[in-house]
Amino acid sequence: MIDKTIKLLSTAFFVIVFAISMATFALIKSSPQIALEFLIKNEHYYAIKLLLKINIDPNKSDHNGTTALHLATKKENYNIIKALLESDEIDIDQIDRENNTALHFAAKHDNYNICKLLIEEGASVNEQDKDGYTPLHFATQKGDFDLVRLFIQHKANVNIKDKYGNTALHLALKHNNFDLIKLIVQNGADVNAKGKQNNTPLHDAAKQGNLNIVHLLTENGATVDFEDMDGSTPLHYATKEGNFDIARLLVQKDANVNAKDKYGNTALHFAMKNDNLDLIRLLILNNADVNAKDQIDNTPLHYAVQQKFFYVAKLIIEHDADVNAKDKDDTTPLHYATQANQLELMNLLIQNGANINAKDKQNFSPLDYAIQKNFSEATETLMLKGAVPDKHNNSAIKLFHNAISTNNFKLVKLFIKHNFDVDDAAINLAARQKNKSIHTYLKQTRQASTAAWHSRY
Repeated sequence: MIDKTIKLLSTAFFVIVFAISMATFALIKSSPQIALEFLIKNEHYYAIKLLLKINIDPNKSDHNGTTALHLATKKENYNIIKALLESDEIDIDQIDRENNTALHFAAKHDNYNICKLLIEEGASVNEQDKDGYTPLHFATQKGDFDLVRLFIQHKANVNIKDKYGNTALHLALKHNNFDLIKLIVQNGADVNAKGKQNNTPLHDAAKQGNLNIVHLLTENGATVDFEDMDGSTPLHYATKEGNFDIARLLVQKDANVNAKDKYGNTALHFAMKNDNLDLIRLLILNNADVNAKDQIDNTPLHYAVQQKFFYVAKLIIEHDADVNAKDKDDTTPLHYATQANQLELMNLLIQNGANINAKDKQNFSPLDYAIQKNFSEATETLMLKGAVPDKHNNSAIKLFHNAISTNNFKLVKLFIKHNFDVDDAAINLAARQKNKSIHTYLKQTRQASTAAWHSRY
């Protein structure tokens, strides 16, 4: 039974093979070009060798511009590619509809041996596809050191830009691969080439945070103060990332520490957001303007206070930051500190001369914000320093009552000192809280006030 089954399967197999062979033969006879494509897709090497001997056009393409050589390269079949290249008629640099050559496909597939074969057979290494990519761009994107070196050894132009403005060096930087970048730089790369966003390789390296690459670029002529489309310099990016070592190297290379981006930010503005005292100190010691204003008139001190960085604020105040600087809304650092209920920062600013009565464009003082937000301690701090509350302000009256209900005797006394009315509501509130001291104090205050009024009249 088993022998019979094997016989039947064998017969069926030979029938199928015969049928395929006859179909292939018929296809070759009727349309040799389609047959060639079929054989390449199915990797029938010897059939392809035979077919190429009947004087078929190896450069004929389909509706996408794809040729036999393109197909074979996509399949990464070295022997078939070699067989096709033996044809005297083959156009090794023929392009498809997207301007890809066979070498583009080989580079996309990161196939060193096929790239080498195509180059040795005369393939152009500098052809660009529809996006401006050369085979070198693809090899660099892959981060393939050996393949990049192969292209460079065969005169690949390292400074050709794709449609986005990227050179091979720009693409190499995305891999943060020092050896690859060094290879490209040493073979004539323009270290100041600008990408689509006007970014130079040094901008990209500063973003990446690789000190060795930044050093390599600056040692090979990279300009430290070029601006990208946002007006940002490499130093801006180094400080945005909080990278002290790269910032120090750029400063040592005479980077302008006071350069502004299109939003008016200096490196010091960005450093303020990172709470990096060493970086801030580096910039200040190299003449960074501690009172530089961005496009909405924020100074570095505004930023430090907004970020609630006490020691950063303290450092720049020690280097003459203006504690009364106003932004476009006339808001001072003390306004911001008060709105955030940052008592330590408030005291720091006040101790260094902050104007406690400064008004913003809404005509609000720091005390107004403290009262509005019901910040008892902030209110107390400001009033102890001489800020005067408005006794007719509903928020102030509410906070006065809140001080009574929370048994804040010190704040109650401050409000009384500023002539807040001790009415029945205040006295009854104190009674309900069962705070004898406050209740007695309020009653005595009202009695004294009443007696004083009667004595006048």
